[in-house]
Amino acid sequence: MKKIALFMSAALFSFAAIASSPSTWVASDDGRIQAEKVKVGFNKATIVLANGEKTILPIDDLDAYSINGKVFEKKTHYSDGEATGKEVFMELISYSNGLKLLKHVEYDYDAIIPGSPVDKFYVYRDNELHLALDQKSMPTVMQFFGVRWSYK
Repeated sequence: MKKIALFMSAALFSFAAIASSPSTWVASDDGRIQAEKVKVGFNKATIVLANGEKTILPIDDLDAYSINGKVFEKKTHYSDGEATGKEVFMELISYSNGLKLLKHVEYDYDAIIPGSPVDKFYVYRDNELHLALDQKSMPTVMQFFGVRWSYK
């Protein structure tokens, strides 16, 4: 009897969690909007609401968005430890102890194939860069966040 009650409680909790966390949404200063579809471009985001209504927001007004369960947050971009003055959307990989592990796809124009995409990983505390990961720090940081990874 206890097993059935425990199973039912776990099932209800799971359904409540699914219902309360939609996988597609956008967040701005005005709050979080649940969406049916989100398409993010260079200057604007097109949002299709559940009722079919289409809304367009300037990219500058967006703080975060989620598509298919992947969350992207706007963060200050850093290059060689210095803020570039630009804000970019980075994919949230994991969160632990007030720190966020984020991934940003950058393009290497000095590579053998110019413009090749390179996954860069960063640790942020709020909107401040805490650590830019390199080959040496990658194993320790990934273990800290509980992320399984491998070099490509």
